[in-house]
Amino acid sequence: MEKLALFGKEKPLINYLNPLKEIRGFEKIALVFPETNLEETDFIGGLIEYPNQHISSIIENFTNLPLLIIYNSKTISDLDLGKLFDICEKEINIKGLIDSEVSLTFHLPVLREAFLGIHPNKILGNVLSKSLLELERIKEIHKKMVPIRSGSNNGITYYSKFSSGESTGGEFFDFQNKNLGNMFFFFFTDSYQISNLLLSAYQSFDFENFNLEEFGNFIGSINSDKIDLNKNKLEILIASIDRKNLKVEGYNFSSCKLFSSEEIPVINGALNKIPPENLKSSIFSFKVGRGERLYIFSSGYLRNMEKYYPGFEIKPFLSKVNKLPAGDALNEFFFHMKRKVEGKFPFWDSSVIIIEVDKNVLVQV
Repeated sequence: MEKLALFGKEKPLINYLNPLKEIRGFEKIALVFPETNLEETDFIGGLIEYPNQHISSIIENFTNLPLLIIYNSKTISDLDLGKLFDICEKEINIKGLIDSEVSLTFHLPVLREAFLGIHPNKILGNVLSKSLLELERIKEIHKKMVPIRSGSNNGITYYSKFSSGESTGGEFFDFQNKNLGNMFFFFFTDSYQISNLLLSAYQSFDFENFNLEEFGNFIGSINSDKIDLNKNKLEILIASIDRKNLKVEGYNFSSCKLFSSEEIPVINGALNKIPPENLKSSIFSFKVGRGERLYIFSSGYLRNMEKYYPGFEIKPFLSKVNKLPAGDALNEFFFHMKRKVEGKFPFWDSSVIIIEVDKNVLVQV
């Protein structure tokens, strides 16, 4: 009896591949989990679950036999996805990819071509090319579903991306510029009524200047009679970027995280009432450099990532995408999140903002 070697967790692999017993051509092929000492001649090929710490030695032992890699598009990390691309491009006996998130029937042409030789005149590398194209197509769909917004003023450019969530209320982000000043404003609430109240207050307020005094006046202008902070959540982040010296200054009453080359420690004030008694204690201030980026991850984005990836930390992921163009970096952030979403929308609204300072911008010294 011919044998197909399996490398990975026995129970999920057997459960997924069990339907092969009923498929013509595969009914007499035994699914075997070989020991480390194996003879290549005993097998028609191998199927490797990915990620797998022994993948290099497995490929080395099967140099002359076809191999398929099985992965799960819902759970694979972006880091492992990148490694998988590298492996597929370098190893000539990797003949295709199988996504365990998809029905096995969908992958029968790949399995037949790799292990049964149904189409001997075709080059098996074409199957791999199609698999890689499918992964790229998935990313392209995510890009189209969540468009990027951008704008520029006096050497400072912002890029933002937003995704609606299923929970009530939501997030809002805006970026304004005037003369040599720039302002960004973010809020989150779990009530549609409060969201409408804040939007109305923001749209009707005329910011004469982008500074702490004006921001305090705006927060004080919000009609607090209609907001019960004991029952509802409300987060606000409002700040300015002074084009003359690249100083960022504002108030933070949110769980947003800010990063430049490192995470920027920002006080997270509490809106116990409006206007808050601790307004002054929630001031933050720092500078960005020429050619640097400021990343703002909304509280909703961070909540979603913690929900879908328990123990998630943004810094390692950020270091991976920091060299990408801003738009591509935003697409990676949202692709990483959306891959775990089971329905149409994540649980919370999500926003990620990148503010980029031109490397040639003139500043005071």
